[in-house]
Amino acid sequence: MIDDPDETTDLINDPVHKEAQERLHAIALTNWDAAEIIRRIDRKALDVTILKSWTQTINPKEDYRWTLSRAR
Repeated sequence: MIDDPDETTDLINDPVHKEAQERLHAIALTNWDAAEIIRRIDRKALDVTILKSWTQTINPKEDYRWTLSRAR
């Protein structure tokens, strides 16, 4: 962090960092289940489809919509 505070240097292929890369890669893949992720994405897509259809049909009142302003 001291030498690269903005983390703009990609060290993934640097042999000095190979052990850290392998350790972090193993952590990232722990309990990784691609099929489960796809099932969850598909389920959320179905939820969005159902909610979109419902809002178009019912046209609910929006008492709690956030008013967003542009960043200055």
